Amino acid sequence: MTKKQIPLIFILFLILANIHYLPKSPVYAQIKLGILTPPPTQIPYNYTPPPGQPTATPINVENPLLNDPSPTKTQENTGIPGNKIINFAADIRQACPPGIVNFSNKDCLLNIKTEAANIKDVIDKLYFSTLSYNYLQCVGFVNGAVLLSLKDNLYDCGNARDYANCPELKNYIFMENYTGVIKVNDIPVWDTGTYGHIAYVVKKYDNKNFQVAEANFGISGLVRTYNYTVDDPRLMGWLRKK
Repeated sequence: MTKKQIPLIFILFLILANIHYLPKSPVYAQIKLGILTPPPTQIPYNYTPPPGQPTATPINVENPLLNDPSPTKTQENTGIPGNKIINFAADIRQACPPGIVNFSNKDCLLNIKTEAANIKDVIDKLYFSTLSYNYLQCVGFVNGAVLLSLKDNLYDCGNARDYANCPELKNYIFMENYTGVIKVNDIPVWDTGTYGHIAYVVKKYDNKNFQVAEANFGISGLVRTYNYTVDDPRLMGWLRKK
């Protein structure tokens, strides 16, 4: 090897070293990460309730249904507007134990014992939602609850978050979070996950904390009652019938 060849080999070594240590494309890294990383599990926003306020039991990660806060049936003649939907959620769980409605057990919906003149139409809403998406969706449950309690058919606005901006909902107004006070029978909308989430308010503890009946949040197809707060940054607001 001549003395002239040594600098050439050194330069070639530097070029190859730089190519080897070039940073990978961020796009390429994101694509690989997306393949290897499973989608996050939707977990409700946690908060510290005021003293004396009932709290929902957190989801048990290993056994989600172990401590699930099942709705308890109440007497509808107490005059509390949300009782009808609390009882409706309890009836669904009783008909479809342990409270999960999916494609394989969807016929259990036909055993719901809720007494209402339009219960068959309400069940059709739940059945169609389950049949279409393999699990009872939050939108399908709310559509059924609205038909049962408010005697109204919600327009199909698409995904849950789309109900925050749906011009076809002529009979409803959408109140952005912090622009008003949430009430029983309101329909809160969250901008969470891929599609958002929607539920039905059945109890109000104070101007910040409330309870909903809902489906398909945290556990696919699960019907339950759960406590939330308007301080959740993902809460977009709520629909209210005019």
